[in-house]
Amino acid sequence: MLSNNTLFFLAAWLEGRGIHMPQINSSSEALNVMRDAMKIAPNDTELAFLFTRLAFDAGLTEDSAAVARQLSERETDNANYAGFACKTAIAMGDIEAAQVFALRFIELTKAGQLSDAIHKEEILRILSEVLIHKKEYQQACTFFIELANNGFNLTACVSLVADALLANGQINEALNILNPLASSNWSRTFVAASISQFRDTENRVGNFVPTRQFGNHKPETSLSISSLAWYGRFTHQLSEYLFLYIYTKRNNLILETPDWVGHYFFELDDPLQKPYQHVLRRGQRKSLQDSMLRESSDVVANADIFSPGGLESDDRAVLGTSILPEAFRDSVQSRLKVRDIWMPYLKPALEKLEQLGSTIVAIHLRRGDRASENNVTSTKIYLDWLSKTWPTLENPVLFLASDDINTVKQDFAKYKPYTLNDLTEPWNNNEYLQDFFILMNSDILGISTGGFAAYASLLNQRARVFLRPSLDNESVIIFAPFGPSSTENNN
Repeated sequence: MLSNNTLFFLAAWLEGRGIHMPQINSSSEALNVMRDAMKIAPNDTELAFLFTRLAFDAGLTEDSAAVARQLSERETDNANYAGFACKTAIAMGDIEAAQVFALRFIELTKAGQLSDAIHKEEILRILSEVLIHKKEYQQACTFFIELANNGFNLTACVSLVADALLANGQINEALNILNPLASSNWSRTFVAASISQFRDTENRVGNFVPTRQFGNHKPETSLSISSLAWYGRFTHQLSEYLFLYIYTKRNNLILETPDWVGHYFFELDDPLQKPYQHVLRRGQRKSLQDSMLRESSDVVANADIFSPGGLESDDRAVLGTSILPEAFRDSVQSRLKVRDIWMPYLKPALEKLEQLGSTIVAIHLRRGDRASENNVTSTKIYLDWLSKTWPTLENPVLFLASDDINTVKQDFAKYKPYTLNDLTEPWNNNEYLQDFFILMNSDILGISTGGFAAYASLLNQRARVFLRPSLDNESVIIFAPFGPSSTENNN
């Protein structure tokens, strides 16, 4: 879909040269207009830069990369041009060019050129991937430590150092430098810390997740998602994975994935994403979303889907509908089974709850970033529900999970709630998975805003009741994780 800014720029550019702007209804039409315009004004760098971005989003990676390279080589002192040339070069699998443009971008940024923070972190990520791919682990560590000392984002730089250490098998070193960043919300920090803990645990228990191989199938039969381990946290990534898994299963494709938390936690056997074998495709989100739940002849393959967006919204269950249709229940629940090797860290808390009561009532209440957005589930509505329902339950025991657990626990003091810390020793960096496991094995599950408990409800085959806030956040209602819609029932 074309943005109004794109159309406005095109119209202004054409009118400034006495050209009447034609009717434009699609990205392809806009790109054709731009190609003609660039023939008229081959030295107009602003127009060329707009073309590279629109072509990239439309999946015309080769065209975008060619123009981006020309721009960067023509204006070597422009950080934005160098940055975009880096992104398109890596999309084309040209890691040497990507490294050159990334280093130029960083030097220009250090010299004082303003650049968007997200854009800057993306270039750092690409450079990290290139150095690790080339097995230049020590160089990567030294380089990103130096950048941190030069005022670059400390969390990002330290996380990228941890990535290099992990790739080099230095798991303890990676854990040590990540520990001070344990509370960081940056996605890659979360992923690196969690994977470091998985690998450290593997070494200690002497049981390992099976080593993956690169896929040996034909490219036109596969999709990959290189961004899976870089954007969002656990259930955001799980949402994107499920989305593409369902899409590839429906269309007889093979899904390739990088190292991500879900692969370690669940018994997944997806082949490892081949390094730089796919053309990065963006602008595919809408077509994929439209075709996920219905048959489509327009199948996307031989592509790396960059941040596809997942199952519409992590808040679908909260907003009044089921997360997935009933038809997907068996494939999702059979696909996402927790690996047995983690059970010594997951089962003790659940088993203690089972000893304490016959009916495990688990409630997740998200705060954190949702509090700043004024989008939190009221504890009052669950307290009201408990006051009516608790006496009817057989020997109930209450478990609470939250990113503000001390405050939440006080609100429910009447019911003598238990938290993870009351039940077992937290699994460093993976405490959230211990909470998740209890949520997906409770007898009654109450969820809140966000995707964490919503996705636990998808995998919970034990609960007889699932609860969520009503749309006005004034009461608790029963819903079905799988099905056409939720059941509006105030019992």
